[in-house]
Amino acid sequence: MQLRILVRHLGKDKWPVNVLSSEKQTRVIAALTEGCSVRATERLTDVHQETILNLSRRVGEGCHRLLDGMLRGLQVGVIELDEQWSFIGCKQKNVRDGERERGDSWLFIALDATSKAVLSYRIGKRTTQNTMALAQDLHARLVNRPQITADGFVPYVNAIADVFDRKVDFAQLMKHYGTPAGNEAAVRYSPGSIRGIEKQVVCGAPDETKISTSYVERFNLSTRMHLRRFTRLTNAFSKKLANHRAAIALHLAYYNLVAHPRNDPLHARDGARRDRSSVDRGRAGRGGAQRAGTDAAPSDAAAAPVRHERRAREGYVGRCARGSAEADQEQGQPWAEKIPGDQGRARSRGVVAPARGNP
Repeated sequence: MQLRILVRHLGKDKWPVNVLSSEKQTRVIAALTEGCSVRATERLTDVHQETILNLSRRVGEGCHRLLDGMLRGLQVGVIELDEQWSFIGCKQKNVRDGERERGDSWLFIALDATSKAVLSYRIGKRTTQNTMALAQDLHARLVNRPQITADGFVPYVNAIADVFDRKVDFAQLMKHYGTPAGNEAAVRYSPGSIRGIEKQVVCGAPDETKISTSYVERFNLSTRMHLRRFTRLTNAFSKKLANHRAAIALHLAYYNLVAHPRNDPLHARDGARRDRSSVDRGRAGRGGAQRAGTDAAPSDAAAAPVRHERRAREGYVGRCARGSAEADQEQGQPWAEKIPGDQGRARSRGVVAPARGNP
């Protein structure tokens, strides 16, 4: 206690401070990106919650700068727009006069429907100004004419049409929901049933088969699952706007670059697409490599396609019973050997995977 008081009086610049190791920082960030709350991360990593908040805010600000610099000069074909609700401090009905940062907070998202990458985002109230800001930021990052689909939020109509000067294929997908049957307590948190879907073209000539918001709505689910501040019915909501912004930037960087590497938006820069054939060849090379200390597979069996099969249970070889495998061997079928359950997999063309070691 005396040392803590002394540090408080001297200041951080006059007293050596404890700096977390890179391994400890990585553990903290990994826990946050996997949906843990701040206090749960404190219990898992043995790091104080204030240190966790400071680290997450610093890393989140860096992630915002990283994404802002990477997502430039993009050529994207189909984009989906949506907004997701959260709150800071308290819900909107409990906000007092003068508390501008507290209350409802919305995350506006522009998602590439092809790569599933987040191209642009905006945090703020669900207003026309923030909708216009999202459209302007998205337009500044694109170099081509895309097709854009949004939900039925009215400010999207003028925002997209005005910012893109109507040189865009833009449509809205409006879903009409019905109230679930039952008493109020039973259906309070139940999703409403969809009674109808209406597609409305605003400008341009969008492809009707691509008018959809399914991918961006699926991203909303990923946000609820991986970002604890967005989880409903918890007390892990954000208390400060700065921490809220940093946590969202960290989550988006993790989503784009770590959790889903295929979402890397750099493939769309200048219209350059990845060479999928080279990627497939690399995967085939890694899949065909034998583990150290195991025998090589026969040449004719190595060319056979590798198929994912259910792990064999005790007394089974692949998906055939032991008796069936012995009968096949007597009839000259290419079964290599009988493998007890959880020690390996048998393949129908005579290729037997090496036995797994102890975990």
